[in-house]
Amino acid sequence: RNNVSSSIKQVISQKAEQAKRANINVKQLNLRNKVETLNKTYTPVKGSLENKVQGVCEKQGGLFDGAINLIKSIDYKEVAIAALSATASAVVGYFTGWNPILMGATYGAADGFVRGIVNNQSKEEIIANTIIGGAIGGVFAYGIGALGNVAQGVLPKIAETTFGKAVNSGITKVVNSKVGSALNSITNSFIGRNILESTVETSISTISSKVRGEEVSFGQVATNFVSNLLTNSIFDYGTTLNKNKVKASDTNVEVEKQVNKSIKEDKTTEEILKDIAKEVNTEIEGKGPVVGTKKHSLFKEKLKALGLPNIDMEQTYLYGEPQEYGTKGAVRVDVIETLKDGSIKIYDLKTGSAKLTEDRIKQIQKMINPENPNSVKVIEIK
Repeated sequence: RNNVSSSIKQVISQKAEQAKRANINVKQLNLRNKVETLNKTYTPVKGSLENKVQGVCEKQGGLFDGAINLIKSIDYKEVAIAALSATASAVVGYFTGWNPILMGATYGAADGFVRGIVNNQSKEEIIANTIIGGAIGGVFAYGIGALGNVAQGVLPKIAETTFGKAVNSGITKVVNSKVGSALNSITNSFIGRNILESTVETSISTISSKVRGEEVSFGQVATNFVSNLLTNSIFDYGTTLNKNKVKASDTNVEVEKQVNKSIKEDKTTEEILKDIAKEVNTEIEGKGPVVGTKKHSLFKEKLKALGLPNIDMEQTYLYGEPQEYGTKGAVRVDVIETLKDGSIKIYDLKTGSAKLTEDRIKQIQKMINPENPNSVKVIEIK
């Protein structure tokens, strides 16, 4: 009996063990099936993604390859040439009152000199290229100034002719508002004046290279321009900061000196303005529209520092009413003085060969006081 009982227990134990193993095997089988199902689903997706990524990489050449290739494509020789030439021009301009001809000549000479050294040219070639560049730079800058002077001298004369008088309204408005406003906006703007100066310098470099028989690519011109722009902007910003510091420390003393001098000498407003104009012409040399705009800015600065009573600067009028700057058909006057008796005097600053014409006087008088134009006295300041 005992043996039978033991055998039964052993059989039960074996059956239980077999059932347990079978259960484990079933679970393993189910798990294996699930894994195989996932693999079948994932493998095509994985392959597709890998192919797409590989395709993008092959097409784009890598994530940063574009930026790297751009950096590699920069002609650093051209950057050095432009930066050094622009720096030389700016330094000469700083010490010569921003004389455009000297600045142009300096830039051209520096461009030829540095380009010769960078390209391992002979001593004779470097000297020749320096002379050629300086001559081209000076002549180019002089030509731009001459064109400006011609425009300043010819346009008023055209306005005085029969034809000019017939279309005086149109010509005067264009010259005084459109051209003047654009020029003021460009030269008074930090970005505008540096773009203008960089364009001139790049033109000098390009012309000089062509004269020397060198090949000039678009990339070289672009690199030259950007390098000039960055150098000029840095130098401009630095000199502006320095100028502002000097102004802050000297303004009070200078204003007191000028006011006391004017009071002691008992000068009229016209005489004071003419004295300021003389100082401006001494401090800023050269001719042309750009120089003229700089003189107007310095003139306004000096006059404002005096703090003279009953004086307003750069006011815009249209038929007796003050207007916003740039109002169509309006006139903008440099200085307006209101006297004790209520009468008005207008002072018009002229630079270079520009003159105050009779038509311009009548236009100003009409816009300031349309009911009694002759009561407005218009005076030229040179």
